[in-house]
Amino acid sequence: MKFQQIIGTALIALALSACGNKNSSGTEPQNVTAPAAPKKNVDIELTSLAQHTDPVCEMPLKKADIADTTTYQGKVYGFCNTGCKEDFLKSPDKYLSAK
Repeated sequence: MKFQQIIGTALIALALSACGNKNSSGTEPQNVTAPAAPKKNVDIELTSLAQHTDPVCEMPLKKADIADTTTYQGKVYGFCNTGCKEDFLKSPDKYLSAK
């Protein structure tokens, strides 16, 4: 039990020291970014999509590539990332009329 308390205290101290606003050299951190979130894909069958390419970037989609979907005029469209979906939603006809 005592060993667990020592380890717990050490972990808390380490976490608190890592949360400071200065890096190991004592200067303010520069360009600190969080790690990218893992890519989450939508579980949807390709046969459910109106087309098998992302309507914005025209990337061919495989089931593992579909990051997001939307429904437009009764049809489901798949996208390789949410950025493509956001562009599509701003002007869907722009991307569909180009086909």
